[in-house]
Amino acid sequence: MKIKYFKYENKSTGLKINTIDFNSNLTLLVGASGVGKSLILKALIDMRKIADGRSINGVEWEIEFLSDTKHDYIWKGAFESKVVQNITLIDDYEEKDTALKPKIKKEELWLNNIIIVKRDNKETLFNEKPAFPKPSSYESVLSLFKEAKEIIPINNNVKQIKIMEDFDPRVFHFFSKILDILEEYKTIDKIQHSSMPTIIKLHCVYKNLPDIFNKIKKDFVSIFPQIKDIRIKLVVDKNITLPASYVSLLEIKEKNVNNWISQQNISLGMLKTLSLISELYLCENESTILLDEFENSFGVNCMDSAVDNILNVNRDLQFIITSHHPYIINNIDMSHWKVVSRKGGIISTKNARDYGLDKYDSHHEAFLELLQLSDYSNGIN
Repeated sequence: MKIKYFKYENKSTGLKINTIDFNSNLTLLVGASGVGKSLILKALIDMRKIADGRSINGVEWEIEFLSDTKHDYIWKGAFESKVVQNITLIDDYEEKDTALKPKIKKEELWLNNIIIVKRDNKETLFNEKPAFPKPSSYESVLSLFKEAKEIIPINNNVKQIKIMEDFDPRVFHFFSKILDILEEYKTIDKIQHSSMPTIIKLHCVYKNLPDIFNKIKKDFVSIFPQIKDIRIKLVVDKNITLPASYVSLLEIKEKNVNNWISQQNISLGMLKTLSLISELYLCENESTILLDEFENSFGVNCMDSAVDNILNVNRDLQFIITSHHPYIINNIDMSHWKVVSRKGGIISTKNARDYGLDKYDSHHEAFLELLQLSDYSNGIN
């Protein structure tokens, strides 16, 4: 999918995100710390949660996106806002606690300017006919009608919104059926369409698709030339008595070093770079990938290559990135910038041309002028 515009409000918290137009496959959200860049990504992830059947207190949204089949969808709706009596988040309640969950107040779904679902407090119309039996008041139509032929492609596309995960050296994924997974996922299409962690996808590629794994390794070694080889092995953790005792363990081999270096001892910058490269090969086609504080954990030596990997990706992917690092901003063309500012709880974005930055002949001049903008340096009013 490709998100075309998005707006969001959470009446229970007072947060409002004014309409953001995403006019390219890369959007770089820039601005001062605390201005709301990460909140925009979190709001986009809420779209996926709602599509999965979660009810989120006080949230109102509208999103337009182009599907992988090039159909244009608009999905909008609103939950009621309930007073929270304690610190427990209402959207984290179990389904049985429906008395505490907010209901859908209204929802609409449009396909190519034709409305296919419309609901309010009284009724739900699907293709202009009342839905029967009456659907749950706590779930979006994307969850309620997920088996309907009109809804399946929409649901699949919304679920392609994802935060890029890092290889955390302290976190291991235990699978009792990892042997079955490695045996089952033998094609790139099946691996890309799975919801497995990146390390497990990479393990499947390592075992079953060596040509693709070698491309990932080649890209990684070009950034870290001291690396000689990468491997993933299956390890049984003898300290765990549960059936899920298998771990996919990443290891690298450096030149002129005899021993393999295990995942726990690999630098965070290396792991994040490998995660990014792997994601570019192994995520689902038409995915919208969210990268928060893109520069975190990247060393100066791999920041340039990380940016190049995104700018030169050969697949039809959409990236929405946050950063306040001068190096990242200065190396991404100003046509991709969205300057984020906040007044109270209202978050707004502007393009570089809105500040007249497109008048500069040099990209570096535009960057220096950006640094002088009060919306960039302060951002919060």
